[in-house]
Amino acid sequence: MDRRNSTEPLVTVRDLAFYRDERPIFQDLNLTVAKGSVTAIMGGSGSGKTTLLSLIGGRLVPARGAVTVAGEVVASLPRKLLFALRRRMGMLFQSSALLTDLDVYENVAFPMREHTRLPEALIHDLVLMKLEMVGLRGARGLFPAELSGGMLRRVALARAIALDPMMVMYDEPFTGLDPISMGVIVKLIRELNDALGMTSIVVTHDVDEACTIADYIYLIGEGRVIAEGTPADMKKTDAPEVRQFMGGLPDGPVAFHYPAPRYFDDLLRADRP
Repeated sequence: MDRRNSTEPLVTVRDLAFYRDERPIFQDLNLTVAKGSVTAIMGGSGSGKTTLLSLIGGRLVPARGAVTVAGEVVASLPRKLLFALRRRMGMLFQSSALLTDLDVYENVAFPMREHTRLPEALIHDLVLMKLEMVGLRGARGLFPAELSGGMLRRVALARAIALDPMMVMYDEPFTGLDPISMGVIVKLIRELNDALGMTSIVVTHDVDEACTIADYIYLIGEGRVIAEGTPADMKKTDAPEVRQFMGGLPDGPVAFHYPAPRYFDDLLRADRP
């Protein structure tokens, strides 16, 4: 069976609300991630994309609603079961978040040593296998400071798949990369997802790259899902908010200015310095 066409959900988000202080980040957010798919979560800066990954991973707790992963309601799990679920999730951070005092080999070996009791000989073979998948087996003795931005991201990807997770979450994986490195990461996300039978959630604001690899796209903003569909659906929609985002248009429903009092009134405020 082609898992890319699966409708069986791995992640469901239902009626989700989340606040930072009194400011709403999500209000009644609903979305589903199908098993075996590459699902892109898109939206402007500050729309809550990274926050959503933290809610899926159980680092944050929703004010209302539920996040379910592999049949488990994440926020209701006791610590031991939550950590067990997290071991089945890989994470590629925007900053790569490699341990700077460890070389490439040791960075990829770290989660294997931390979460398994595998013998060193097997860890050695597994690390080389993961590095071979991302094309960096020859760089295993280098330290993070000796790597380019694209290489850092590929080592982080090798570490993210070290424990053969059921799902990998990518937080802005294309940011700061040159076109060649970006193309490599795009190719790896799609190929590794399919070859390893994983599910991928890619948080990004890079429209072209998301449309290249995603099976399904959610566009979020104002605390909710603004639009959803296949890349083809998103490109041909007439919805003004979607067209503005997909086309990178400066003018449209998404305002340039953050909400504020009238400029003239602000200048005349009595409490100004």
